[in-house]
Amino acid sequence: PAYLAAPWDALGERQQMLLAGLQARSTIESSPSGSDIQTPAAARHHTTPPPAASDLPPAPSVEEALARHPFLRVSDRPGFVELEPGTWHVEGDLVLPEGVGLRATGALTLTFVQDAVLLARGPLELDGAEGKGIHLLPEHDHWGGLFVLGAGAENGSTLRNVEIRGTRGIQRSGWTAPAGATFYQSPVVM
Repeated sequence: PAYLAAPWDALGERQQMLLAGLQARSTIESSPSGSDIQTPAAARHHTTPPPAASDLPPAPSVEEALARHPFLRVSDRPGFVELEPGTWHVEGDLVLPEGVGLRATGALTLTFVQDAVLLARGPLELDGAEGKGIHLLPEHDHWGGLFVLGAGAENGSTLRNVEIRGTRGIQRSGWTAPAGATFYQSPVVM
């Protein structure tokens, strides 16, 4: 339909609700055969305007991010931090430094407190172990979700064997993202 390519503010309230519902219900996971699953058309063409920089949590330095989150370490790959394998509790938002990517390759579970977000301004390379995977889950009922902002066309994200569950989207002053996983100006292969 034509409204899938329309600017968000040009849509009527009913069309916005329809798109938000379709996007929020989209599931992000890898198939057992390892083939890539593309996001539904409604999610791919969703045109929610980006949040203003003043509405986002501030980006920490690499040192600040490492000090706040004991499950992060500097990656061997330049420009990335890496998630340690294991099960980890994320208290508050997990905000990555400006332009720094996030990698994970082992079996990993992150549980987020209610309405917390994982905010990245660099690419994600999440490649879960076959049969174990990477799990981004709520501590209790729900969490806000994953938001990758402006990683750029040359810095695509890759998610394999990743489960994102229990999200409600982001609803903060000046910042709304109705989907559990949003990649804005950030290509992704799932």
